[in-house]
Amino acid sequence: MAFAVLAAVGMVAVQTARAEPGPSAVFHGRTDARVRFTGDWMPVVAPDKTLGRYAERSDAKGASVELDFCGTTVGLVHQAGGLGWEWGVILPETGRALGLAEVRIDGGAPVVIDTSRGGRTLLAKGLPAGRHRVTVTNLGASRDPGGSGTIVVKGFWVDAEEIPDDTVRRAWLVADAVRGGEGWRARAAELAAAVKTADDLKRLEGLAAASREMEAAAEKLRRLTAEPPMSPMVERERRYWTPNRDTQAYLARLAALRKEADAPLAKADAFRYDEANRAAFTDVMTELQRCAERIDAFFQKEVRQLPPILFFTGAPLRSGAAPNHIWQSQPLNNAWGAAFARGSPRIPTGRPKSSSKKPTRRLRLEPFVRRSDGVLLHAPRPGAVLARSTR
Repeated sequence: MAFAVLAAVGMVAVQTARAEPGPSAVFHGRTDARVRFTGDWMPVVAPDKTLGRYAERSDAKGASVELDFCGTTVGLVHQAGGLGWEWGVILPETGRALGLAEVRIDGGAPVVIDTSRGGRTLLAKGLPAGRHRVTVTNLGASRDPGGSGTIVVKGFWVDAEEIPDDTVRRAWLVADAVRGGEGWRARAAELAAAVKTADDLKRLEGLAAASREMEAAAEKLRRLTAEPPMSPMVERERRYWTPNRDTQAYLARLAALRKEADAPLAKADAFRYDEANRAAFTDVMTELQRCAERIDAFFQKEVRQLPPILFFTGAPLRSGAAPNHIWQSQPLNNAWGAAFARGSPRIPTGRPKSSSKKPTRRLRLEPFVRRSDGVLLHAPRPGAVLARSTR
């Protein structure tokens, strides 16, 4: 195992070497099932040319992220420099240097990295070809005085560039790209370790193709959650909003559906693919597809029970920042006004009906009343001007 130690904090060696992944590297982003976050993390905007727009941020000492991988090299893709202006908001902490993280490979001796440097940090190179686990833990401290204890992780990359034999090197990269749970990964490592010929590699590639097919069938089940991902907005919502009885009943139905999806997912993750027994593969696929159909039916029914929705916009807007929040924008061509539209979820193909197509300084707000069955009824009150827009 090779580490580049370039600096020190107290008595702790700190690795700060930047490394660009090679052309054969396999990337694992934040949404990859093999990338597991533990502790307090929240999604933030931190664009990456390979892994997309979003990353996971941790301000908490002890929060960790780990990856199970196959190969000989692993690196971390992270935000470097200082804290950015998250979601278009400049905070008092903006600009403070990002923090330190501890790295362990297969539970071995720790090495500390400085995430404020580089953005792509080599974690280990020259590992024995095979399965490995890397764990990155937030130390809640910074190398720089006045820095933060925050790390922002975008994902990992894996390679096997030290293996001289092209077929064997390719085998371990194919094994790392295999999707699914423990059963799939264990089988992939077994086949990769046995690869000596092009025919052996072809057998492993068949396993990888089957894993992608099953993971596509499982995707809808994995994305089903009974709780929103943690974020400052979710925390504030829980502090100030209590779900009413109808909402609580819906959340209970959603949790039951999530629990129903766990069994076929567990079976898919534990499945050990055998090309000679395609029938077993088909059985698991059928169970996943049927569960996905039940999920579709559940949400179609729930949406049809929603009352009509009233849409409002102040005027055609020109963004003052990204993302395009209304409070960051101003009216297009300085044309002030407002428009309303009303749409019904019970008619999914219907277009919302506009009450006003042109911006106007004078707004007529017409009240709605809710029937006992939850349907909103239009109850106009002629001549009632309740608000006037101003500059």
